[in-house]
Amino acid sequence: MKLKQSPEQIKETLLDGICEITLLNSYSVEYQKNLTLSPVHLLEPYEYTPSVSDEYRTEVWDVVKEEYYILTYNDIIEIEQLTGLYAPCNQKKLKPNEDYFLEEIWD
Repeated sequence: MKLKQSPEQIKETLLDGICEITLLNSYSVEYQKNLTLSPVHLLEPYEYTPSVSDEYRTEVWDVVKEEYYILTYNDIIEIEQLTGLYAPCNQKKLKPNEDYFLEEIWD
C-alpha cells in the first residue's frame, strides 16, 4: 500500500524534523531509513542545494549513515515523524505552567 501524501506534504514533513520512513524496494522488501530535510540536521544547511528534486524524487539527508540519499516518493509506504513540532513525542510533553515560572522568577 503506497502512501497517499503529495510530494509537497512529504517535503514539509521532512523539513519539520527527522522521520522514520518505511520504503519498499524493487523486490517488495520493506526497509526503513531515518531521513530529514530539516536545516538543523543537514551537513551544510546554508550551502545545500539538492542535486535531484522533481515530482518523483528528492535528495534528503540520511541521519544514520550521515550522507545524502535519493528518496523516490513512489517507494514510500509510511512516514513516522520522530522529531519536530508535530512529532507525537512532543504532543505528550508537559506544558509550562505560568504560576511556576512566576514563582521561580520572584523567589
